[in-house]
Amino acid sequence: MRGVNLESKDVLHLASAIEANCDVFITKDEPLKQNANKLIPTMTPKDFLKNLKELNINPKIKAT
Repeated sequence: MRGVNLESKDVLHLASAIEANCDVFITKDEPLKQNANKLIPTMTPKDFLKNLKELNINPKIKAT
């Protein structure tokens, strides 16, 4: 992960998402989001829920 500055706990979460072939990494941590976005598409929970709504998928949790 050259060029990516992350804390060890964040590396574990990010590596897990990449290994699991996740389509998107969801985080509210802006520095993590900016760094992770170099490796996997990344968005906030609010943006993720907004995208679900636009795709006509009805999540049980509503975006605020």
